[in-house]
Amino acid sequence: MSGDSASVSNEAWETARRLLASALEMEPEEIADDAGMDQLQNWDSLAHMRLMMALETELGEPLSAEAILSIDGLKDIAAVVHATAAGACSRDLTP
Repeated sequence: MSGDSASVSNEAWETARRLLASALEMEPEEIADDAGMDQLQNWDSLAHMRLMMALETELGEPLSAEAILSIDGLKDIAAVVHATAAGACSRDLTP
């Protein structure tokens, strides 16, 4: 991810953690701030698609294919949620 995770709101982190936990069938408390695909055994291709569908539903707009492929950690999800809350359009939602 290219952005600074320190500038992402707490609400965005909480939303991202909730969405990821749901997609991975885990509890939010089990997801560390630095969690990524390579650290979470449950994060397979099917879980990734569940996450992307949940993220699009939460945001109310579709993600670009580039964004879908570039999201590989909790920080990326939080950055997308934060950018949407800040008024970014879907074509700019690449973490």
